[in-house]
Amino acid sequence: MREFGRGRVGAVRVAWAESSTPRETGRGLLAQLVAEAVGGAEAVGGASAVKGAAVAFSNECPRCGADYHGRPIALGLPVWVSVSYAGSLVAVAVVHDRDAASLGVDIEAVHPGPGGPMVDLAPLFAPRPPPDLREWTLIEAALKADGRGLRVPPGEVVLALAGTAGAGGAAASVLGEAAVLVRVPGRADLIEAAPAPAPEGHLLSVAVVPRGAEGAAAAGAYPARRGRVRPEERR
Repeated sequence: MREFGRGRVGAVRVAWAESSTPRETGRGLLAQLVAEAVGGAEAVGGASAVKGAAVAFSNECPRCGADYHGRPIALGLPVWVSVSYAGSLVAVAVVHDRDAASLGVDIEAVHPGPGGPMVDLAPLFAPRPPPDLREWTLIEAALKADGRGLRVPPGEVVLALAGTAGAGGAAASVLGEAAVLVRVPGRADLIEAAPAPAPEGHLLSVAVVPRGAEGAAAAGAYPARRGRVRPEERR
C-alpha cells in the first residue's frame, strides 16, 4: 500500500491510498480515521484499538443480505464511515455521529482532454445537460449519504449554489464555506456536499446529513439549479 494523503473538510476526515487490495486497504484507513474521530485510540498497522477493542466493520446489504456490497458501518462506535473506489485507488471518509446523521464519499479519476458535461451520463439526465465530473462526485456522495445510492434517479437530484449551506437561518455548515445544499427526491431535509482534498488526477467529494437538517428543509431559502452549480464554484 502507498498512502497518497489525507485531509479534512469541516468535521469530516478523509484519506486515500493506492493498493493492489483496495478493499482491505480501505478498511485499514477507515480504522485509523475512526480511532482519531473517537479519540483515545491506538492505531497499530492497518488496525486500530478503540478502548481496548478492535474496530469491526460490516458491509451487509439490507436488501439481499450479502456482506460485501452494503453500506459500511463501524460496529458499536459513534461514527459514520464511507468508502469509494477508482481503480486501484481507495478513498475513505469518517465523521463523528455528533456532527452528522449520515455520510457519503465519492472519488473519480480525471480523464485527459477537455472538461465539461459527462456525455456518457446524458441518458440519466435528459432532457437537461448532464453534470460535469465535479458535479457528479457531489451527486454520488449525496446519494450515498442519503442511503439509497443510485436507486434514486440521479437526474432528479438538485444541487444548490455553493455557499448556501448554513444560510437562511439554518444551522452552521458541517462542511464549511465550500459546501452546497443538495435536495434528494423522497426526503424533506437537505444534504450538504463539498469538494474534498484528493490525490493528483482525481476529484473527491463528501456529503453529510447534518444534525437537525430538518430545520433546513425550507427550500425557499436556497437558490437551486437542478444538477448544476456555477462554473466558478467548481473545485
